[in-house]
Amino acid sequence: MGSAVEIFAKRLQLLKEVLPSLSRVAVLSSTEQTSSARANDALKAAAKALGVELDDIEVDAPSALQTAMSRAKERGAQAVYVWPSGFTYSFTKQISEAARASNLPSMHSFRNGALDGGLIAYATDLKEQARRGAAYADKILRGMPPGDLPVEQTSKYELYINLKTAKALGLEVPSMLLARADEVIE
Repeated sequence: MGSAVEIFAKRLQLLKEVLPSLSRVAVLSSTEQTSSARANDALKAAAKALGVELDDIEVDAPSALQTAMSRAKERGAQAVYVWPSGFTYSFTKQISEAARASNLPSMHSFRNGALDGGLIAYATDLKEQARRGAAYADKILRGMPPGDLPVEQTSKYELYINLKTAKALGLEVPSMLLARADEVIE
């Protein structure tokens, strides 16, 4: 996989593999977050290429999640793409529960998304990212100028699929996708 921005598109492609007839996806984000224009553009380009319409839904508190999911479902959403942020990381369980209650499969950007009941997560290992950050900090503290350090991008993403959630939603995850998963939650 190329740049980190392409990961936004990859997540949508994975969702489409589970739901081949997918035509409308609600993109859940928090009103507090700012998103990268490049990541937004990558997601929109992927949606266009896949024939999927995106519907932005913003929430300002966990208490607004169920209403937002119900509204997304009423507007024709067939799944939820959970935009990565501190809010969506912190309230993954509530997001997953609200999505399931509205019969909406959810795609997450953090591993705990699938562990907490979301359908799929395509994510980096946050512990590994923290170790890499610590290694950078160590080099800087030892005197290396920050400008001399190479820019590193995460190159390893892992796929997590929650079969319990798939079953609850009445979905059959393709065996080819299950075979590619790093972890299947049963």
